[in-house]
Amino acid sequence: MYKVIDGVVYYGTTEVCRMVGISRRTLFRWMENGIIEDVDKRDWNGYRLFDNQYITKAKKLVDERRNKNFNKFGRMENEVKNCDL
Repeated sequence: MYKVIDGVVYYGTTEVCRMVGISRRTLFRWMENGIIEDVDKRDWNGYRLFDNQYITKAKKLVDERRNKNFNKFGRMENEVKNCDL
């Protein structure tokens, strides 16, 4: 569900993750690790609000990571194959 504030459309975390194709945990981990910036906009409950510009950046990041063969753990595929377990 989106919200319009001052003429700008904002989405919640769940909607953004669905649009981008990642889990909530991945999004939060990327923000914690500085891979993608956190948002400044919050609603009255303190929930993050994401605009279309942020979604575009996140989609681009996901595409870049998929093209570079990152797995779901954020590691390059060859790093996993070369690990001694």
